[in-house]
Amino acid sequence: MFIDTVTKLRVNINQPYKGFSKLDTPAIRVKAGVEEIAENYPEYDSYEFIFNELDHYPYYVLTARDPEQVAKSKLARTLESRKSAYMNESDPLMYDYLQDKIDKQVWLDKIVEIKERFPK
Repeated sequence: MFIDTVTKLRVNINQPYKGFSKLDTPAIRVKAGVEEIAENYPEYDSYEFIFNELDHYPYYVLTARDPEQVAKSKLARTLESRKSAYMNESDPLMYDYLQDKIDKQVWLDKIVEIKERFPK
């Protein structure tokens, strides 16, 4: 998704914008003040549709989330990432430890690594 860095409006890079016929290269996007952001942008909750009659194409305005909602969303993503990492990385080590294949510290070190990789 591309947004105008000043107005925070969503920009269609295949339509004319600020005197440019298209924003098809990174250099042109920089000149137009447009940047790419991730589709799942946690600080913004929704998009409000606005039709600009002068340019004859729609804009989408990012609607800011409450900071408390942003924190909850980030925490939920962190916990989900940890859960996945535990299942895929540390749980197999736990089973190896229970079968006396590895030392307990190897398993515990993996848990600490996961917590450091996905801090709360």
